[in-house]
Amino acid sequence: RSISDVIPMIRWHHERMDGQGYPDGLFAAAIPLSARILAVADVYDALQSPRPYRPALPHTECVRMLRESAASGGLDPELVHVFCQGEPPVAEAIASATRT
Repeated sequence: RSISDVIPMIRWHHERMDGQGYPDGLFAAAIPLSARILAVADVYDALQSPRPYRPALPHTECVRMLRESAASGGLDPELVHVFCQGEPPVAEAIASATRT
């Protein structure tokens, strides 16, 4: 019961706004807001983290790719906008925090 509130985020953070995601093919507003928020943060973290097959991408490239995903139906465009343009920019704050 203690994690019941996060189960929707875990289950549906790979859904896409265009309905082409998984596991259930949810479309747009049918994806819980918490899962859409987690999806943006998860993608940014994945891009900004080094992988065995590539180095960490710079912040500007991560933001470009988030915006590209939002434009192509993957991520929630409004949430990507807030994430990238917030005051102070949320993405920049996360990038700074992960460098320490």
